[in-house]
Parts: sequence; structure tokens; C-alpha cells
Amino acid sequence: MSWTSPLARQCNGINQDLRARLDNLKRTSGSWRTTVPIHPTNYGARISKDSKGAPLDPSPRVVVMHETVYSLTSAINTFQTPHPMDEDQASYHTLIGLDGQFVDTVDPFKRAFAASNSALLGEWAVSNPRPLGSFNDFALHVSLETSESGASDASQHTGTPRVSTTTSPSSYRSRR
Repeated sequence: MSWTSPLARQCNGINQDLRARLDNLKRTSGSWRTTVPIHPTNYGARISKDSKGAPLDPSPRVVVMHETVYSLTSAINTFQTPHPMDEDQASYHTLIGLDGQFVDTVDPFKRAFAASNSALLGEWAVSNPRPLGSFNDFALHVSLETSESGASDASQHTGTPRVSTTTSPSSYRSRR
């Protein structure tokens, strides 16, 4: 998957050291980024008209951060399971593992089903006459893998990512 942010045109005069670092990350992304297919009931097309026919701008313009609540594998298994009922559908565009691995599951040009009834600064899209609106049509959803202490929203959640023995702290920081 390849996507260029609609905000890119607003980033004039970028620091050349930062540009070089980002270009290097892009060149080496095959070593820390993978794509995993999920079931098509768990994502869809971004819509350009709401349920009443009013035009919508489906361009991604907000990044919503989530937490998996369970392991990365558990989240992927959920997304690969067919969910024909709207209320069961779930996905994120990208998951970030505790080891710094990025897993893309939904193309950024598609709609991930990560936020149910939701609004941002008074904006939402009503794409189905039954439920209330959400910002899924103009959001990119990224989820961080929950540490073991936070499984099931445990009250003792440390919120601290663990770094695997195969990933150095400097490597983890370079991916942020």
C-alpha cells in the first residue's frame, strides 16, 4: 500500500535532515512493515455521499489512535473473521506491535471500521440510515498493541511498551 497524505502539500520547507531520515525509513520499510489481508466484511469503500445524498469529502484528514486491548495476533484474527453484521465489524488501517513492527490491514484509501458512533469537531458522516454517524470515512485508524498488563482493559495497565530482544531501543525510537 502506498499513500501520500493530503497534508503533504502544506509541508513546505521541510528540514533536509528530517527528509533524509524519512526517505531512509521509506526505503527500508520492507524490514519492519508488512501487509496482512483481512476479511472484506471488516472494511469498505470511503463514501462520497451521505445516506441522504449530500456530498462528503472522504479524504483522510485525521489520525485516530487506538489500542488493541489484546495481542496483535488477536486483533488480526478478529479482522480476518467474517462479520456480516454492522455492529460486529472491526478493523484498523495499521497496527503497531510492541516490537515496533507495522502491520497494514486496510488500504488508506478504504474505510476501516474502527469508530462506531463518533464525531470530530462537529463533523461526522452518516452512511447508513440506521446508526448515528461516525468519522470513519475521513479518518486513518492506527492501533498500538496493548502490553500484557493491559489485556482486557486491566486496571493495572502499565501503558509502557516492552521492547523485544530482537529490537533495540534505538531501532524502536527510529520508527516512531
